Amino acid sequence: MIALVRVRFRPTVPIRLFGALVATGALAIAATQPAQLRAQTPTATPAPTADASPSPTPPPDLILDGKRVQLAGELHYGRVVLKNRSVIEVQRYSGTDNTGRIELHADWIEIDRTSKIVGDENGYRGVVRNNGEGPGGGEGGQRTFDGGAGGGYGGRGGDGVLDNVPTTAASGGRSYGTACGDDLDRGSAGGAPGVADSGGDTAKGGNGGAAVALIADTVLITGTITVNGEDGIVSANDAAGGGAGGGIMVRARRLQQSGRLEAKGGIGAVTDDGGGGGGGGRIKLGYIVGSHSAGALSIDGGRGDGNGRKNDGERGSICIAVPTPTPTVRPSLTPIHSPTPTIPPDTATPTATDTEPPTETPTATPTETSTMTPTATPTPTPRPVYLPIGLREDCPKTTRPPIALAIVLDASTSMLEPTRQGRTKLAAAVDAASTVVSLLGADARDGIALITFNDQAHLIAPLTDDKGALRRALGSVVAAPGSRLDAGIRLGAATLARPDVPMDAVRRLVVLTDGLPNPSTPADAIAAAQTARAAGIVVDAIGVGDDVDPGLLRAVAGDPARYHAAPDAEDIATIFADLRFIPPPCGGATFWPSAPQPAQSITR
Repeated sequence: MIALVRVRFRPTVPIRLFGALVATGALAIAATQPAQLRAQTPTATPAPTADASPSPTPPPDLILDGKRVQLAGELHYGRVVLKNRSVIEVQRYSGTDNTGRIELHADWIEIDRTSKIVGDENGYRGVVRNNGEGPGGGEGGQRTFDGGAGGGYGGRGGDGVLDNVPTTAASGGRSYGTACGDDLDRGSAGGAPGVADSGGDTAKGGNGGAAVALIADTVLITGTITVNGEDGIVSANDAAGGGAGGGIMVRARRLQQSGRLEAKGGIGAVTDDGGGGGGGGRIKLGYIVGSHSAGALSIDGGRGDGNGRKNDGERGSICIAVPTPTPTVRPSLTPIHSPTPTIPPDTATPTATDTEPPTETPTATPTETSTMTPTATPTPTPRPVYLPIGLREDCPKTTRPPIALAIVLDASTSMLEPTRQGRTKLAAAVDAASTVVSLLGADARDGIALITFNDQAHLIAPLTDDKGALRRALGSVVAAPGSRLDAGIRLGAATLARPDVPMDAVRRLVVLTDGLPNPSTPADAIAAAQTARAAGIVVDAIGVGDDVDPGLLRAVAGDPARYHAAPDAEDIATIFADLRFIPPPCGGATFWPSAPQPAQSITR
């Protein structure tokens, strides 16, 4: 459960109530605005009336393909997609609350690896011959031959120093806000350089970084979001302080983040008197399912020039809020099992009432054992006698084309989530694939290829009938961030199109995933599947869990009947069994009884 998200771009005035991620996984988004903002956007949220019920229309999509736009304030969309080097630039802070920040509310937000949201140097502003703007503005150089201090936000700004000595001249800006709270703000500016050398009279400290908040059901980030502070400048031998990094907040039900997020402080200017480095900003991620890359998050403070004194800006803060389902599952299981000890008292009370009829059994057993023993000997009951027999059952003469099967497995980090039996979804998928491998051998021309995908596709086993090699490949599967569904389909289709595949082979591709494409788009996956089907490959798509898009997977399969839903990864084996990728031996015909097959055997 992730708490209500209230984003504050000013530390004393909360201006937005973003919403809550509830336990069912839905994202409820609510917004409250102060009077002055409501006056500016009177048509954004009309009061509900009986007449207004048919009027709500879905918000528009924002699809940027190779474009650059400048945005600010609170914006609502259905889908936000940035691709092919698209850029959203946060409008620079101008003193109004709607500038220097952006709030994107949507059902789906996707930033591909070539695209970015940029808020560098667009937060609180440096001021000529004065302290920097913002709650953590660095002090400006007030005396001759001294440097300005760095601005603060997540971390404190570095001090400015005097000319040629490591003595503090201006104090670094303080940190403010909370590391894990619901507030978010811009980074504060650095202090202006000293004014001894006339040119400093028009100089100012570095600006802070902007604030960016993404609130959506699904957020996919393989591109970049940067809200870095501005470096201080040198003005006639006087040094300005660097601006602080800004704030980045993501609140989603499902998050997949492998792209870089930066909220770094600006560098203090270097001269005979030194400027302080800007403090790092704040990054806050909250989600229910998905993954994040901690190594791609940066909140470093800016380097300072302290004439031998350390006056770098302090590091900012990173807070990750991800609920762990396993602790809550285990307590819920114990009450289910704990009633079982209370059942014996219930069964004990019926046995008390049932003791009346069983009174016959205690009395009958002694009398019958004594009387029945002599009477049983004269009338023996014949029993069956089993004799060994040697048989050979020949398969009927059947002809069929060879089978070329490519199994494409999702190996993203979300596949490490537990199944109802407690093992990972990936382990259940690997076991199900192993049952298919066990069918090989009836026809030496049959073959299976194994492909996994995460941030890219991997051919872990080429098309082969070597069961040992296939099982070893399945044992080597590891999960990683990303979910390139399109790359997995393309590699599977390319494997089936190799010249060593028999011309008359039936080529089948089964793709299994538990989520949405990332960093590629659903359109990329559909296009890859269309190409495969056009080449004569039969495609089956299996969606595991509730986070898949059934419409997307039906389009991938090209036939609704070839989309198969697995509510839990433990159901994959049953689906594989029903699909019968490789026909059973003897064409499925049997002439002598055999032992019943397990319920989840693919040969049942």
